Amino acid sequence: METAAALFRACDSPMLCTQGTRVVFANPAAVTALGEDPTGQSAAAVLPERLMKLQGKLGAASAKIRNRDAVVTVSRAGLFRAYSLRFLLPSARALPLPEPQWTALANLRLAAEQSMENGDENAAQILKSYYQLHRWFLNVATLSALRDGTLPFQRGELDCAAFLRQMEKSLRPLAERREIELVMGLPEGECLLALDETLLERMMMNLLLNALQGCRKGGRVRLGLAVSEEAAVITVQDTGCGIAPERLSGLFSAYDSHPGSGAGCGLPTVMGIARLHGGDVLLDSTPGYGTAVIVTLPRVSLPGLTLRSETPDYDGADRARFLSGFADALETEDLI
Repeated sequence: METAAALFRACDSPMLCTQGTRVVFANPAAVTALGEDPTGQSAAAVLPERLMKLQGKLGAASAKIRNRDAVVTVSRAGLFRAYSLRFLLPSARALPLPEPQWTALANLRLAAEQSMENGDENAAQILKSYYQLHRWFLNVATLSALRDGTLPFQRGELDCAAFLRQMEKSLRPLAERREIELVMGLPEGECLLALDETLLERMMMNLLLNALQGCRKGGRVRLGLAVSEEAAVITVQDTGCGIAPERLSGLFSAYDSHPGSGAGCGLPTVMGIARLHGGDVLLDSTPGYGTAVIVTLPRVSLPGLTLRSETPDYDGADRARFLSGFADALETEDLI
């Protein structure tokens, strides 16, 4: 067991070992993912009953672990059973997905992992499909929660300029591969705002993805932030094909789309998030010249807010969220 524990302890993904009915080991990644050290607990309190009943070696299965959707790989190590937990997006802070949706995601993720292990040339495309489907499901779930008034909403004090700079840093290689110029117009120094970071991220990924998809090679996307005492104004502008005037009025209606434009969830999600913050969204577009989306967010002063001292690590721990947000613009080299 000590040899196995040493190997599992070094794994980046969450790993558990059970013997009989007890959890006898959990690596640091599992302790972080579960929010506690389950060592010594009943295995049935941590793992789904149907996994516990399976005998022998199991390649992988979808399951819910502490109400989070996961792909679980199960194997035997002598007298012990080893469980590798791969938690699917969304994270614990994000919206839960209905059973049919997360089952579809789990099956796609399993197919992608098995294809990569087998050296299948289609592995990257399957993985891209997983991230595309996740992004669409998350937008649908967000719209539903906005409509029902159940969307998780928690403001924190956030350096919006630093947040956008980090997003731009990770987005730039993707834009360059598409031969699109990415231009920044951000203020120097800090720009502290009371925002929900998770929802800001979701909003910006939808806007920037739309801008990238709207541009042809040689086009330009500009991301700007202007701040006054009363409000912050975020602008995403592209030099793409623009939008016909007769379509403008329906763009913020859910599922209003046209061929090649996606599922029609992105802009309604953006509008809902902006209004949840007390803001609004304006759109200006000229066919043949491009589109500008302007998000106005009022500056509010709320005592006791927690300051977010770290920006997302889209090249490391937060990479999966980045891949989901920009799935429709990804190339094979972004995934493998």
